[in-house]
Amino acid sequence: MDKVTLAELDKVKNDKDVVVLDVRTEEEFEKNHLEGSVNIPNGSLNAKLEELDKDKDYYVVCGSGMRSMTATTILKANDFKAHDVEAVEELAKKD
Repeated sequence: MDKVTLAELDKVKNDKDVVVLDVRTEEEFEKNHLEGSVNIPNGSLNAKLEELDKDKDYYVVCGSGMRSMTATTILKANDFKAHDVEAVEELAKKD
C-alpha cells in the first residue's frame, strides 16, 4: 500500500470532498491533532462505518503509521476511497 506524504495531503486537505481521519485514541487526539481532522479511534472504526460518506476521500493519519495502515485497509475493504498518510511524527509526540 502506497503512503501519501504530508506534502501531498497539504495540497488536498482543504478540498470539500477530503476528510482527514485521525485514528488515534481520543486522549491522543485531544493532546494534539492536525487542524480540521476528525477523530474516530481505530478500535471504533468498524462500528462507525455507516456514519461515513462513501463520496468523500479519507486521508488516514496516526502517529506511527501502523494504525492508519490498518484503518485504510478496513475502509478500502468496505468500498471507501481511503489513503494512508505517512507517519505524522508531530502527532506521536507525548507532550
